[in-house]
Amino acid sequence: MNRLYLILCIIISVAMSAVEVKIEVIEIDSEVSQRRAEISGLTWYKDKLIILPQYPEIFGQKGTGFLYSLNKKNLLDYIKGEETIPLVPEKIKISPANLSEQINGFEGFEAITFIEDEVFLTIESSGDKMMGHLIKGEINDSFDEIELNLNSLKKIEPQASIGNASDETLIAIGDKLLSIYEANGENVNPKPVAHLFDKNMSLLRKIVLPNIEYRITDGIWLEKSNELVLLNYFWPGDQEAYKPANDRILYNLRENTIQKESKAVERIIFLNYSEDGITLSDKEPIQIQLMENGESRNWEGLVEIDSLGYIIATDKYPETILAFIRKSEINEKD
Repeated sequence: MNRLYLILCIIISVAMSAVEVKIEVIEIDSEVSQRRAEISGLTWYKDKLIILPQYPEIFGQKGTGFLYSLNKKNLLDYIKGEETIPLVPEKIKISPANLSEQINGFEGFEAITFIEDEVFLTIESSGDKMMGHLIKGEINDSFDEIELNLNSLKKIEPQASIGNASDETLIAIGDKLLSIYEANGENVNPKPVAHLFDKNMSLLRKIVLPNIEYRITDGIWLEKSNELVLLNYFWPGDQEAYKPANDRILYNLRENTIQKESKAVERIIFLNYSEDGITLSDKEPIQIQLMENGESRNWEGLVEIDSLGYIIATDKYPETILAFIRKSEINEKD
């Protein structure tokens, strides 16, 4: 019996640690690599990776600011080891970049996505109460300027009484938009929903979500498998605010020493998407190997790059990091 138990423990241990991966840092040479850039989201526009700072005007002038883009070919060359020098992003002017006159308690941009040449962003504010907002604009033919339509501003009510939390994930699903609130844990948001909008930003329906502990900070839709891939992050300092319940996804997957000793969570999770309801996938999460010093990295941007893997980005904690997660490493450990 003891021998059988030992064998089972070994099998379970191997399975549980199957998808813990290291990140590969992508060096960038730009002001947006500074910690104060506070990257809030990533998305693709054609063959360009768009990098969204929380406050674009921080590197611009009053009323205007900048987003940044990296050419996909350059990224692929870097990932494949064919390019080794830091990548230099191009600037995309955005105006207006500071909406403090239109939005009481404006706290910057949180997410970004495109439907054809229209750009959609979410905004967070903390005026009389926390509030999310949705806004759209257009990018010009030269791909170097975005003009936001102030008349398009739409509020998205928060689903819990948590400071600094709003709809932080915005995903284009065909010609529709899906926004996901940041806090969906059982103890703070018992009946979470995602919001589905048409491209005119009219609410089509609320879609039931499963309870997911910790924070949801960005995501993408995989058309072929009809899956949502989401960044799921927890900094232990948020314990009181997020009051996490039993983790249905990762409660028994903490296998390496660092994860056993830390309450931090850095992972990518998978959900099955339907307009009738979103459910947890049977696919194991991708556990991002934690830092040895115990610091948490606040991952807030996620895209897929071809079939090679995922590009992720942090805001200022502990610093600005653009990184690559290689799918081949996940598959080898699976």
